[in-house]
Amino acid sequence: MPVGQSVIVAEAHFTFQSPAAKYLPATSDLHDTAYLMPRSITVACATC
Repeated sequence: MPVGQSVIVAEAHFTFQSPAAKYLPATSDLHDTAYLMPRSITVACATC
């Protein structure tokens, strides 16, 4: 990554238990990671 650049890292983790545990007794461990590069913008505001 070039100097002066940044990256946003978002991680999510969720343990799911089925409401029908009698038929689906197992739990599921769901997780994901996302990487984003922010955009650089310039805002011109006359009243700021």
